[in-house]
Amino acid sequence: MISEIVGQEMKCAIEYGRTDIVKAILDACDHGDLRSDNNKNKLCLLNGDLTDEGSFLCLASKLNRTDIVRTLLAAGADPNVCNKQGHKPLQLATSENTKHTFVEELLRAIANSQLSRTDQLVTAGVNVNTWDSVTTQNTPLHWAACYADKHLVSYLLDQGANVN
Repeated sequence: MISEIVGQEMKCAIEYGRTDIVKAILDACDHGDLRSDNNKNKLCLLNGDLTDEGSFLCLASKLNRTDIVRTLLAAGADPNVCNKQGHKPLQLATSENTKHTFVEELLRAIANSQLSRTDQLVTAGVNVNTWDSVTTQNTPLHWAACYADKHLVSYLLDQGANVN
């Protein structure tokens, strides 16, 4: 398990918007610098109920720390881990930029043919009919079709993606 000190450092880094420190802590997990089971450390950091707000992703989302939300999602944080009030990280975000970070992660999962990650994000509340940007207005279904991923196309259609 991670030490209480590492958890406090992570919390402070999120509160102060220090993406560099969050990234350094996550990298330390990857490189075995936290002196125990690295996978458990990282999973605990990413998905554990370690703050009053719930997971670190919940805290970062509530504080609208967009870059930190992006960093945590890219590291594999589960967007379905609820806080004690039953809210998921996407529900806690109030900034459109922070909310769009979840859309970006969905599109990244689609581009990498990651069906399970796509399902995680859709289950977390990312709308299957959202756009990548106001300018292009490409939906996740457009992305899946462009990457010729029939499994993702089928999944998105099953989830209510609009073909028009």
